[in-house]
Formats: sequence, structure tokens, C-alpha cells
Amino acid sequence: MTTILINEGQYNGKQYLSQHSLSEMLKDQKIDTGKGFQQCIGIRKSRELIKGREMYFHNGASYGIFSLMAFDPADKSGIVIITSGAFTKRNKNTVFAVCDDIMNYSYQNIIK
Repeated sequence: MTTILINEGQYNGKQYLSQHSLSEMLKDQKIDTGKGFQQCIGIRKSRELIKGREMYFHNGASYGIFSLMAFDPADKSGIVIITSGAFTKRNKNTVFAVCDDIMNYSYQNIIK
């Protein structure tokens, strides 16, 4: 899905999302989260995930699995992380923090 979002709704030359659908998905909604991000339809937007980048992202956790999808449309970079063994509460010693560390490392050292 990240590749489709980055490439304006296309993957391998096939259009999966219309421009209208894509723009609606990424449009800021009138929701004040109070948590440093803007809510889009199923996707969030933040300048705080990776400093200096406006990132779109979606994360989730259920039954010990944690996932994160994030992308930067400016340079068409993105990352998907899927882990298992997560606790339901986020603290510095959980898989949640490890996923943040992986994303930050990837953007600082690999994606640039």
C-alpha cells in the first residue's frame, strides 16, 4: 500500500486508486487530536515522526502484533515495519519503541 500511496495511486503501471480517492485519503480532516498530528482518512500526518519531514503514517497493534507504515511524498520514500510480541502499553522497553528506533535509523542512515 505504501508504494501505491507514494506513486499517486499506481503500482507497476496499473492505477489502483483514483487521484480523487488519493487526495481524499491524504486530506487533513477537521479533527483536533491534540497529539502533534493531523488526522486524515485512515492515515495521519506529522512533522514529528522524523524531524524535518512531513510524514504520512498509519500504525496499529492487536494481539501482540505492532505495525507501522510511513512515507514521505516529497522524496517518495517509505517504510513498513511489522513486529510481534508487543505489549499493550507503550514505554521505552517495548516493541513500540523499537519500531520508532528502526524507522528513525532507516531514515537517518539508509533512506536519506
